[in-house]
Amino acid sequence: MCEVLKVSRSSFYHWKKRKPTMRSERRAVLSAEIFSIYHWSRGRYGSPRIVRELESKGIRASRPFVAKLMRESDLRSIVKKKFKKTTNSSHRYPVVENYLNQNFQVKNSSNVSYEIDMVNFRIVDKKNLKRTVVQDKLLQPVRIHFPTMTASHHSDISGVYLLDQFTLLKDQVLEIEVLEKNGGRHQKVQLENKDLINARLINSLNIKTN
Repeated sequence: MCEVLKVSRSSFYHWKKRKPTMRSERRAVLSAEIFSIYHWSRGRYGSPRIVRELESKGIRASRPFVAKLMRESDLRSIVKKKFKKTTNSSHRYPVVENYLNQNFQVKNSSNVSYEIDMVNFRIVDKKNLKRTVVQDKLLQPVRIHFPTMTASHHSDISGVYLLDQFTLLKDQVLEIEVLEKNGGRHQKVQLENKDLINARLINSLNIKTN
């Protein structure tokens, strides 16, 4: 090793037996304290609050130095975005139910009739390829209007599904799955938040409750 590093044996053993300096020892102790405080705060504390915690323990350190040690240990505070109010509720206008009216159309271009057995609406994580049924959130339609469930050859059918309000988180999509009865021509389509934002508002919608 000494030949590879091009150093003498005496210099190598002197370096190996050398005791750590007070500066390096203080740096190691401070890094350990920062690591402990960071995980105690569940990653929410940045360098200013960690400096205050260190001061409460009688340990003095500057904020830039603490920030430098945090970067070396790859410790980053979790920044929680502030809630932004986007809805004005101070008005006298009537408030309608928050429903998604899904107009559904199936076009059959084949020479064989297509009979729909079931239509499922799920909220799924588009990054999780090996998902399970438990990880999917199945949405139950509030109302269904589908006069006919069979699309003859070279024809199309349409219906309406009414879904209750739901929320798509980041990296989530609304998956619509159409299952064919006594067949394997199942279809899937995925809608993202940007697709749902463009939904058109229906001013009046009468729903029978019984």
